[in-house]
Amino acid sequence: FRVVPAALMLKHFASDRSHMLDESGCWLASPPTYPCIRPVGDGAAAMNLMTYRNVTQHTQSKVFGTVMSEPEFLAYFTRTHTHAPQQHATSKCKRSVRN
Repeated sequence: FRVVPAALMLKHFASDRSHMLDESGCWLASPPTYPCIRPVGDGAAAMNLMTYRNVTQHTQSKVFGTVMSEPEFLAYFTRTHTHAPQQHATSKCKRSVRN
């Protein structure tokens, strides 16, 4: 699992939709009607989707986030993690809420 903070994803992620083309350059499926996703700034990548998908490279990156095993991922997003949702002491329901 690759976990990327939203601010980093919005700043760096780019997809020019080239992954939606076959070997001859024909669309595998109709492309979305909205513009391609491109980060803002000079020298920004036009396509780095495959870098985000590759979990063997850039495993601890300030751009591409952190790659985690399943146990690490589960621990990160459960109550054992310091940033996990906490239950309100005055709440009558059993559901957690984010602080």
